[in-house]
Formats: sequence, C-alpha cells, structure tokens
Amino acid sequence: MRFLTAFICLVICVAAIPVAAFDFSDARKVVGAADPRISPDGTRVVYVRSKADFENDRTDRALVLVDVRTPEEFAAPIRTDERPSCSEVIF
Repeated sequence: MRFLTAFICLVICVAAIPVAAFDFSDARKVVGAADPRISPDGTRVVYVRSKADFENDRTDRALVLVDVRTPEEFAAPIRTDERPSCSEVIF
C-alpha cells in the first residue's frame, strides 16, 4: 500500500511540472555531431559538427579537432557542397 501511495504522489508531482514544447526557436540551437574518430593515443578526437543556417537556407559544417586533455577545440569550416568525413583522418 505504501508503494502505491508513493507512486500516486510521484505521478501527481510529475504531472504538475510544466513542459515546454519543442518549437522553431529551439531548432535554431541544435548542433549535430557525427563521424567521430579517436586518435590511437586517445588524446584527440575529430568529428563533423553541423548547424543549420536558416537565414541562408543551408547547413554549416566543420571538422573539429578536440584535445581531450584541455578544453581546446580547433574547427575548420567546410563549404556547404562538401560532405566532410573523418574516415580519412590520420593522426
């Protein structure tokens, strides 16, 4: 009986929390990360970062190199007509 009472209280508490819907302004903030590759020594990661540019109707992409020992990122922008891939990256 205690479990049922606790469960009902939990459901009521969760139902009382307002939930905001995902809208178009949220879509402008979404950043994609794809095709990660880790260096053999495990100190660097390279991946493709993409972000929608709604004003120019395109997707901006960049190859990003991250040094995991420090919070440093190095990004190389890529033209929109190119499809970057990390599969050919040699560390």
